[in-house]
Amino acid sequence: MEHGARLGRYEIVDLLGRGGMGEVYRARDTRLDRIVAIKTLPPLLTRDDVARSRFEREARAVAALSHPNIVAIYDVGDADGVLFVVTELLQGMTLERRLRDGALPSETVRDYALQLARGLAAAHARGILHRDLKPANLFVTPGDQIKILDFGLALMTVPRDHAAETIADARTNPGDFIGTPAYMSPEQMRQQDVDHRGDVFAFGAVLYEMLSGARPFVGSSMADVVTAVLTSQPRRLESRHPLAGSLEHIALRCLEKHPGQRFQSAEEVIGALVEAGSAAPAQASPPARTQSRSSVAVLPFADLSAEQNLGYLCDGVAEEIITGLSRIPGLRVAARTSAFQFKGRADDVRRIGQALGVDAVLEGSVRAAGTRLRVATQLVNITDGCHLWSERFDREAGDVFAVEDEIATAVVAAMRGQFAGPAGAGMLTRGTTDAEAHTLYLKGRHHWNKRTEESLRTAATLFQAAIDRDPAYGQAFGALAELFVTLGMYGAARPADVMPKARAAASQALASAATVPGTLATLATLAAVHDWDWMEAERLFAEASTIDADDPTTHHWHAMNCLLPQGRFREADRALARALDLDPLSLIISISFGLSAYFERRYDDAVQRFESALALDDGFAMGHFFLGQTLIELGRYGDAIREFETASARAGASPEFRASLGHAYARSANGPPARAVLDELSAMTATRYVSPVLLAQVHAGLGEVDEALDALERAAEGRAADLVWIGVRPTFDPLRSLPRFRALCDRVGVPAG
Repeated sequence: MEHGARLGRYEIVDLLGRGGMGEVYRARDTRLDRIVAIKTLPPLLTRDDVARSRFEREARAVAALSHPNIVAIYDVGDADGVLFVVTELLQGMTLERRLRDGALPSETVRDYALQLARGLAAAHARGILHRDLKPANLFVTPGDQIKILDFGLALMTVPRDHAAETIADARTNPGDFIGTPAYMSPEQMRQQDVDHRGDVFAFGAVLYEMLSGARPFVGSSMADVVTAVLTSQPRRLESRHPLAGSLEHIALRCLEKHPGQRFQSAEEVIGALVEAGSAAPAQASPPARTQSRSSVAVLPFADLSAEQNLGYLCDGVAEEIITGLSRIPGLRVAARTSAFQFKGRADDVRRIGQALGVDAVLEGSVRAAGTRLRVATQLVNITDGCHLWSERFDREAGDVFAVEDEIATAVVAAMRGQFAGPAGAGMLTRGTTDAEAHTLYLKGRHHWNKRTEESLRTAATLFQAAIDRDPAYGQAFGALAELFVTLGMYGAARPADVMPKARAAASQALASAATVPGTLATLATLAAVHDWDWMEAERLFAEASTIDADDPTTHHWHAMNCLLPQGRFREADRALARALDLDPLSLIISISFGLSAYFERRYDDAVQRFESALALDDGFAMGHFFLGQTLIELGRYGDAIREFETASARAGASPEFRASLGHAYARSANGPPARAVLDELSAMTATRYVSPVLLAQVHAGLGEVDEALDALERAAEGRAADLVWIGVRPTFDPLRSLPRFRALCDRVGVPAG
């Protein structure tokens, strides 16, 4: 069409491009007086009334996506027999053109990949596939924003019986609208049914090309490329950059030939990309932000008191403000676990904000003078480092309520220009009016967050003291319930002693306060690991997620305590990916990704994930502990023993750590040290609880089958919490074919393998 030609209300300005599946023009919308892009579609569609109707229906579905990483569709029209789509006109270049200069920096690759995966996830959630994902269909704006072009149009425009024409078009016009073989999944190549995992395969091909500057499947002819896609593995890249290595691993998993071996959703890909970035925070690009919401991180306040005895108050005030702000619609608040990673670190606040993917950071300090309390706070814009707001509060030491409320309200007011909060936004909702009870609760949370056995018991005493002052204090009951469950899960207390107390406290929490997802997640965990009532656990986790879909702990506990014990690995990985997306710097969630891979016998993946998490904090004992268990299965017994010794040095010689050390000795055919560990564990039972599952794993390593089964059956009688993972733990693989073991798994309700 020539300059000045009309398609309905659109006036053609000039031709932007031409391909086998249509032409693209710059045009002016005469009604709205704006410049747009128009893609005309081939006569194939205009001759088929069914195809036309289907195209228009599905194009409007894509238009309803309204996602920042998908090009916006404004209109679909038909003028004089020409079917066309109207989209936003983008400035910048295609990713294909961007890649002409070669591979991209790892940080840029991860940033682009995250944006691309988020766009895919949004479309897949609406049941819309792309089917032609490739660099030519991805656009990079001057601000490095990725836009997916032609989303869904490949599916809309090509009926199943035209698949051969699709490949033929790709051969003659490799940049055309659809069907480039180098990016097509094997199932699409074979004209089989294709679902969202076909887009995951194409995503992997794009990711690989961004990393390497070359396509993963190449050949001198189309037939060679098709053969490579169906039968060959991509060339392994040689990079010493840890982020590049993690990204390559993600790309290769996406490029698995069988759909079931790939990531099972774009959400899983997002989780892997976030995890890869968390392993190298200094290099990684900041997480993509939710553009429609303002965001803030609340850092733990600094204790400036001379005695350094206000740590409980510093952490508690920050936690309470996080909780209060999280209830405000329109405001995204960084998860506590991620924000508290920066406790005591002298990082630039702008760098912290970028790492957490937020617009602003609230930091503060607390000092005491006699009976007076002084809290200094400031809210910093991470874009330019300027203060959005700062304030100093001088109150009586017992007036913690007023300080928390005033800070939260002031933060909301300072950010009000960026989002609209409801009336009264920023005021915290509590379960008590007793200041002393609240202070006891804050002290309990401070000890609870240390996560040692001693600190957990101290926290229990403090929570109970808060409840004694205010028997209707719902928050304290909820915290006490979660704490008792944790004691049982960690093997720090006999389940019969703590699980009933957890259930009673949770019931009191729900009766005393508004229903909260944390309490429901606690009850769901009880249903799973203590009652073995998996349907009730699912119901409660679903209810918790319905109340607050953005609570990372709910997703994390659902994965670890319900999905993984049942061998539901894909669902567990999706839940973990969601948890990590919400809490990207959480060490325990990152470690859990490795644990999922370990349970699925993907040992190399597990090692990589554990090592990535430990790169963030080598002092995290559980990371060394689970890494050691994985190394046992790889036959690296000496390395495993060193990891268990490191874990013990970091956190003390717990029964769990000692049992795994004994298992490593047993598997390495070093019987005497293994038996010494058995004796040590038996002696411990005189003074503390030791789960019989720990004894069973050493016996299993020694090949003592009957003794191992005896111990597991004792664990079942005592409802040991760690029994629920026997169905997936590699430790017990030698027992899986035995009737007693299979009967035990049936009793617990988990797969025997």
